[in-house]
Amino acid sequence: MSKGFHPRPQMSFTSALGVGTAGLDEVMDLKLAKQYSSAELIRQLRENTVAGIEILDITILTNNTPKIKAESAWYEFSVPSEFQLVTRENIGRFMAAYSYWITRTKKRQEIDIRSHVLRLYLDEFQLRMQLEVSSEATVRPQDIIKILGLAELSHHGNFLTRTKIQLQNKKKETT
Repeated sequence: MSKGFHPRPQMSFTSALGVGTAGLDEVMDLKLAKQYSSAELIRQLRENTVAGIEILDITILTNNTPKIKAESAWYEFSVPSEFQLVTRENIGRFMAAYSYWITRTKKRQEIDIRSHVLRLYLDEFQLRMQLEVSSEATVRPQDIIKILGLAELSHHGNFLTRTKIQLQNKKKETT
């Protein structure tokens, strides 16, 4: 626990989820008061975790281990059949572009997001995207949904899901 008047658990999420975005494979960094084996920690967390949260894996880190950082994140978004053709065309145009500039209205900043979109494709009825996590120019999955002309679907029950976080210095996965 942290020190002070309002002690809190010392935990942080590698990359916070946006409001209204579901997360299926999240990464959390947690400091513990005593040492546990991975198996014992998994058992205790599973016994004391609220319904709907499943502990998949634990890696014990030392005090010398650098802070865990996300390299990229995978997202998916359902696309109904009537939007499939135009979405494929828009994906093709976006991915073929050398750059794609957007303006962040709060900071009045223009950023080129194209190079930060690592993968973008339609897989049956799912839009899948892998976005680089960067401190310099963050691509929001909602940016891509808007660019592809799918923003109105968010208001009709379609929701965004982050399916995976790729950590730095971990084996890269191909899809």
